[in-house]
Amino acid sequence: MSKWISVKDRLPKSIINKVLVHCKNGYIGFGHYEEFKGAKCWYNLESGEPFTKWDLNGCESYAVTHWMPLPEPPKEENR
Repeated sequence: MSKWISVKDRLPKSIINKVLVHCKNGYIGFGHYEEFKGAKCWYNLESGEPFTKWDLNGCESYAVTHWMPLPEPPKEENR
């Protein structure tokens, strides 16, 4: 099994990389990281919205702190 990777150490290589994310407030979900024209953003794959859109003044932060690659899907057995 993979281990959590700090966003300070390394970021996913491609936006097609669907990964597990861990946020500052303890939330764990599915996401992907995107860099486009200098903008950098983590997106929640369940809502399609940036994680930062969930942050509200005085509330817990959804800032992504760690990520982990998803495991390989099971291989179908040929019968």
